[in-house]
Amino acid sequence: MLLDLSQSATMRASEDAANQVLEALKRVGKTHKPQVERANFVVLRSPDVPSMLVETAFISNPEEERKLNDPGHQRALSSAVVDGIRVFFTQQPPPGTLLAARQGMPGPREYVVGRGDTLSSIAMRHNVSLTQLRQANSLSGDVVRVGDRLRIPAPVAPGGGTPSTVAARSAPN
Repeated sequence: MLLDLSQSATMRASEDAANQVLEALKRVGKTHKPQVERANFVVLRSPDVPSMLVETAFISNPEEERKLNDPGHQRALSSAVVDGIRVFFTQQPPPGTLLAARQGMPGPREYVVGRGDTLSSIAMRHNVSLTQLRQANSLSGDVVRVGDRLRIPAPVAPGGGTPSTVAARSAPN
């Protein structure tokens, strides 16, 4: 029974990670399926490690084969996979890891520009101003290209400080 519970949790984590990777891949280009699919492959059934199989193209399709041979496209695909995994582990850090310890700590992050992204939408998504985003990346305008890596600064709270949760209690007199 414990093995079954562990495997169920791992399968949920695998699906969550795969969803993040799929969303990142959608920014690179059109995907063949709009959602994650499940398959009963032995390599995907580990009871303790989230697993996924990423199919990036069909080599029987000449256009997709050409893209797979393009180093720029290979970089965009691999960056999207890494970004998806990074988002998953940032949102669900394993207990006892450095990621878990850092959770909630503000700080700079990196974002890879995807298809359809604008500087404004990226700023809104990461809760930073356009000015902060431009300054962090030494940009003079709003033009970004697919594959560009942007530094996302820590959000600045009203009044100029970094947002954080602070609990304060007065000592009795």
